Amino acid sequence: MPVVDIKYLHTPEDSTVVWRYLDFSKFVALLSSGTMWFARADQFEDQWEGHYPLAEGPEPTAERLLAAGHEPEIVRLHGNLRHTMRYMTYLSCWNQSSVESAAMWKLYLPSGSGVAIRSTVGRMRAALKRIPETVHLASVRYIDFELESFHPSSFLTPYAHKRRFFSYENELRGIVVHQPETMEFAMSVKEGCPPDSPAGVAVQVDPEELIDSVVLSPFAPGWLRRTIREVVERFGLNLQVTESALSRVPSDKPTPSPPLE
Repeated sequence: MPVVDIKYLHTPEDSTVVWRYLDFSKFVALLSSGTMWFARADQFEDQWEGHYPLAEGPEPTAERLLAAGHEPEIVRLHGNLRHTMRYMTYLSCWNQSSVESAAMWKLYLPSGSGVAIRSTVGRMRAALKRIPETVHLASVRYIDFELESFHPSSFLTPYAHKRRFFSYENELRGIVVHQPETMEFAMSVKEGCPPDSPAGVAVQVDPEELIDSVVLSPFAPGWLRRTIREVVERFGLNLQVTESALSRVPSDKPTPSPPLE
């Protein structure tokens, strides 16, 4: 199915550049399996994933949910479904930026043993359009959970909002919901994770469609940079592999300044 846009989730323009920082083993797994990994929402370090802000109160009122267009039966079951959604929702997280980030390199690959995949929203749409799952792409909005709230228009809205402490991530998220066979099963899980809910799902993609270029870590040793290039060649993929712009050093002879007019 194609990527589906939802009214109250902001999907940026197709030209928006996004980055995914991967260690060497995860990069090889992407190339060998041709899949993009989506992790279950409750697996993230931030325990507020999928939760509503404190300013929202215990939960959005039935009146607000009905006004947002939800079916009365869904509104009635909303309390249980809100809890269960954390175990049904899977996320792939990317950094939105026109350039690679020194901070992201240090945060996600401090040892230098990996790459940054450069893509665009348009490439992600193309790479995901033939899969059976429905995928949503959403820019994350960073808010004060104690003072601000958001429109409960979709049960996915909480996954497009995070506390403002994480604003440095400037995140784009791919969101997949794996629904159980029956809504009754989803409603039955009041505590803990459903027993058949995997920790993550591998979504089929074409690496050549998804990846605009592969950028080598500026902190990677020479042997690893050579190995990454060789791995891409052995998989027979037509991918551009480039050195990080952060690897460039000043010239011994500075470029002369242009003459004053």
